Amino acid sequence: MAASSLEGPTIVGRYVLLGEVASGGMATIYYGRRQDEPPPGTMVAVKRVHPHLARDRRFASMFIDEARLVSRIHHPNVIRTLDITASEDECLLVMEYIHGDSLGRLLRASEERGLTPGLGLLSSILCGALEGLHASHEATNAAGVPLDLVHRDISPQNVMVGADGVARVLDFGVAKAAGSMHVTRDGEIKGKIAYMSPEQVSARPLDRRTDVYAAGVVLWEAVTGRPLFDGESDVALITAVLRQEIPVPSSLVPGLPPALDAVILRALAAEREDRFGTAREMAVALDAIVPRADTRDVAAWVDAVAGDDLRARHDRMQRGADVGGAGGPPAASPTGATEVFFTRRSGGAAPTSEKASAVLERGLTSIEAGMTDVTRRLPERVRGPAHRYRWWLAGACGLFAVTLGYCVFAPPPPQQGGISAAPDGVSPPKR
Repeated sequence: MAASSLEGPTIVGRYVLLGEVASGGMATIYYGRRQDEPPPGTMVAVKRVHPHLARDRRFASMFIDEARLVSRIHHPNVIRTLDITASEDECLLVMEYIHGDSLGRLLRASEERGLTPGLGLLSSILCGALEGLHASHEATNAAGVPLDLVHRDISPQNVMVGADGVARVLDFGVAKAAGSMHVTRDGEIKGKIAYMSPEQVSARPLDRRTDVYAAGVVLWEAVTGRPLFDGESDVALITAVLRQEIPVPSSLVPGLPPALDAVILRALAAEREDRFGTAREMAVALDAIVPRADTRDVAAWVDAVAGDDLRARHDRMQRGADVGGAGGPPAASPTGATEVFFTRRSGGAAPTSEKASAVLERGLTSIEAGMTDVTRRLPERVRGPAHRYRWWLAGACGLFAVTLGYCVFAPPPPQQGGISAAPDGVSPPKR
């Protein structure tokens, strides 16, 4: 586990951040609890966007997009969203805390300890992730219209395996859905290249079969114990994704069932029409060839591989939760005065009802309004370029309207006696 970058408990908004779990280019994930709950409280995972990005309108819009999308997904194999906070200085996405670790870390630790998981365990983990993906792909808005969501960043780092043996999909930070406020710029590639489909690295339109391809890469690597695509640069990786022939897994790991080869290679087909049509279809095919292990067996593997680290983390969390002890009160991290937020109490029932979804939708609407107000308050240098372009466009339109109105409604110039217009190139007669 990554060591905490916090010197002690820190208050951000109404949450006490107790320690760092992981950090990436866009955000850092902490474990913590609500400030208004007595210690130890209900533990949560807090995704905190880096401050310089939180002040960027474009990234703030993407953050709101992620919140909107994940709030519509209600499934045991998808990590639930509990709270969203946005201000001019902070963007927080609060999720249920899962006591476990990512599949990527677990696989590395298992290799170091000589505890390579069997096919049944891998089938259980991958099938769980595929079921969560299918629920994401089937998500709809409040009116029941499909969101056409594509995760676009499925990788071993974004599959969490809990100590309870259940696999869950997380991190929809670069997800794409119809009607999203944040629009990816033309030609921009988002996600981890080694897990992208050929159409994704080519910046072509995507659908759910792109996530099926990424799940195929994850399964190929989990079975063979080596990376599928490797390269010293992004260009080399993209070239490999587009041109490299996919090795048959059993050619690297003798004894694998030929039918398993067929499932993996179908998921990794270069043309998406040749892949499984849905993530669930892939899960059903995988389960039929390699039946899933019981979640208790998966939990036992997680404990054998990472149990000591998870228990140490739990102890740190319990010590940090007692912020009123000898360590003194937590340090405050000021947030902007325009902070807006909404919450569903952690520990309660999952927001599966239409009423709960409506509450969540109203909260997101409030956040969007708050972020618009925040943008107006920000200095010009940190406003998004689209904000400036709108003012230029409005000014140009206004000038055009004034000019057009003058041309249409202005009276014609008065005629002067004794002078007549002559055709071009013809001089008027001398008098």
